[in-house]
Formats: sequence, structure tokens, C-alpha cells
Amino acid sequence: SRRVSIDFGQVGYINSTGIALVVRLLADARRDGRTVRAIGLTEHYKEIFRITRLSDFMEIVEGDAA
Repeated sequence: SRRVSIDFGQVGYINSTGIALVVRLLADARRDGRTVRAIGLTEHYKEIFRITRLSDFMEIVEGDAA
């Protein structure tokens, strides 16, 4: 598959280790020519991903598009 989807729908908390894993996944996906999308992020984590610029490197999927 050329796309990696991460479903955050049931995630209540992401610590620094979780963020580091997302960063690693993004790096590996970029190296392999894959796209990454995040599904089910809460508004809080959408903001965190925006502030950390993770959202610059992945598609944030909302609502029915998920």
C-alpha cells in the first residue's frame, strides 16, 4: 500500500513516546514514498499536531472522509 492510515479514534492520551513513534513513522513513510493520514484526531490533538508541525507531513482526515 502507498498510504498509511493511523486511527486515533480511541486514543485518549499521547505522550512524548507516542509523538516520537509518529515522527518515526512519518520519516519511514517519506523514505519509502508513502503518504500518511491521521483519522479521528480530537480537536486538542489536531492543535498539537499543528503546533508541532506534524500536520505539515500528513493528511488530517475529518468526519465522513474517514
